Amino acid sequence: MTEQTALKQVAEMARIADSYVSAWGDEAKVEDETILRLLASLGYDTTNDESLLKSAEKKHKKEVLDPVLVVKDGDAVEVELHLGVSARESDFSWRLETEQGEVLEGYLQSQIVRDERAEGGPLVFALPSNLPWGYHKLYLERKRRKAPYEMTLIRTPRACYKQSAIDEGKKLWGPSIQLYTLRTQHNWGIGDFGDLKQLVADIAARGGDFVGLNPIHSLFPANPEGASHTAHLHVAG
Repeated sequence: MTEQTALKQVAEMARIADSYVSAWGDEAKVEDETILRLLASLGYDTTNDESLLKSAEKKHKKEVLDPVLVVKDGDAVEVELHLGVSARESDFSWRLETEQGEVLEGYLQSQIVRDERAEGGPLVFALPSNLPWGYHKLYLERKRRKAPYEMTLIRTPRACYKQSAIDEGKKLWGPSIQLYTLRTQHNWGIGDFGDLKQLVADIAARGGDFVGLNPIHSLFPANPEGASHTAHLHVAG
């Protein structure tokens, strides 16, 4: 590499840091050769600066539609299109297939929100704001193009579920335990479900709200040998 600026620029595009803080609190620099090897493994052409920049430009070129768009409940559903200024809005139509099986369709031209292409930005159009929660599929059709552009559109709640007590600012408490560590006069040296039942009753009697528990269930029927005391689907009991 003749110039470090090209390497630094592409490393930032690839989200590769050129330094880090060690476990002892010292800042350590990542060697250029290490960054080059990482970029090469990611598919960049590291022959020289010019090749590196060209491959980065090609790799990071915006597709017409982003692969995924996540929109929270209550927010406007606005989709960005990365098109040249010469692209005609009348050439496009859209189709949305919801997770629930409903199909919505429309034309791009009548739903444009803003056009920032002259400044190098996107063309933005709006979809219906009352979309249900779920993973939906958006298809953008263009005249004289065989295959549509595709995007996964995810509509989510504004926040995860919260118990009413937490919403009211109260604090909940409870222990987090590994079931096998419980010892009682009734078990054989390893905690069992009888011990768990008694623990839950004891915590409840003391005003506790929950018991955090290690995984105790089968994970996936297709992989019965994949049992682990740390792998889990959910740990709240």
